[in-house]
Amino acid sequence: GVVAPAVHHLQVSSRRALDRYAVDEADQHLEVAYSMICDLSPPAERVELLGPLLVRWVLVHYYRGTWRRATDLLETHAAEIDAASDPSLRGLALAWRGFAEGIAHADVPRGLELLEEAVRIGRLVDDPEVLAHALTWRAWTRFFAGHHEDALADGLEVERHLSRLDDDLYPRIKSAGAVGLALLGLGRFGEAAATGRSLIDIGTTRGSSRAVSMGYAVLALGATMCADPDATRLGMLGVESAADPIYRDFARIMAVQSLVADGDLERARAEHDLLVASCTELGLDGIILAVASAAGVLAVLEGSLTEGMAAVDDAIDRCERSGFRFVACLGRVHRSAVRTRSVTGEATVSVASIARNPRFVLEHAVPARRRARAELEALLDELPHDGGAGLRAMTALELVKLHHHTGDLAAARAVAADLAAEVGPPADDQDPVVVLRRAVDEIVGRARPDSALTRLARRRLPSR
Repeated sequence: GVVAPAVHHLQVSSRRALDRYAVDEADQHLEVAYSMICDLSPPAERVELLGPLLVRWVLVHYYRGTWRRATDLLETHAAEIDAASDPSLRGLALAWRGFAEGIAHADVPRGLELLEEAVRIGRLVDDPEVLAHALTWRAWTRFFAGHHEDALADGLEVERHLSRLDDDLYPRIKSAGAVGLALLGLGRFGEAAATGRSLIDIGTTRGSSRAVSMGYAVLALGATMCADPDATRLGMLGVESAADPIYRDFARIMAVQSLVADGDLERARAEHDLLVASCTELGLDGIILAVASAAGVLAVLEGSLTEGMAAVDDAIDRCERSGFRFVACLGRVHRSAVRTRSVTGEATVSVASIARNPRFVLEHAVPARRRARAELEALLDELPHDGGAGLRAMTALELVKLHHHTGDLAAARAVAADLAAEVGPPADDQDPVVVLRRAVDEIVGRARPDSALTRLARRRLPSR
């Protein structure tokens, strides 16, 4: 019949349009092909044509910012995809559904279940496209789950399949991003920074704004975790360099974290609200959840003390129930840092805000010194077991500041020595560890807190 050749031509045209970042044109080509298949094809031909179209159309919707449409199509035609003679189609569809459940819908256990099946099919039929996509999304889902060693293994395995692909750019970018994040989750900051820079190089060489944005996002998170004031600039570069909504929103997570870090409340609120509005439209609940604890800290700094701390607690609880264990760990660090910085004077609010929030004063401000120390010390022990090993550095920095502020200089120096031993010497002058070690040295090198140190600390992350 005439349908199959026409559909093939439209798919080729769509891929070329996507390569030019003409995502609306790519969508239009596939919309026409979809209508031809549904309206004109005989049932048997429809089954064979529909699956390949859908698994490629998903990527267009992903870039275009119409993710809900993609998931609706996969669910509507699940029976036809399963009925197709090519098992690779089912594997690709399962990979995308695994991403949707695990990250978009914030249901990590269900997402991993689907991705495990997609990987199984890919290995069974030895299909590099299925394996590259399924392993890439499993690496991302495992990162959010706090399974960083497994995420790193998946991301590195993708590299072995790239040479067998006709078009390797998408899985190359996304898997490298997952590798960078997993390295951060493990506290291997120098290697993560090198991965971020390599993504920017790939994007520059191959003309991919997606790779550039992803590279800056990895660098920004590493900078945030190492108390580097450059985190905001890196996060905003990730936002500004992105041409696609989903890449822009992922980079915006890092920008919000770092803007809260700098105490730039007006810009932090603006970027947060843009992120929530975009992800609500896209159907990316997991991305909203990833920034929820930082949003709670932002509310505290804006003066909504009781409501803000309650929002942080709620974000941690939702992350744990969803399987977002790394993000839950980050929320716990945020919560402890709020108490720590209320003691050190780094986080300040107006007298009027305190008067409006007597419950906050009783529950958080009055017992802050005792609770902050206990929580930070507990976090240092618990984070490696809970999927947040890489967050020990920012936790230790908070504890060093707390000990120094309360006059326990010996304890501050002991924690600083342990931190230095853990992160090791910087690999080069671009290693984020350089800034982290400098920040610690500046604190323990003083006999007592002074105004200069306080001004330095105010440029650090209030949500850490």
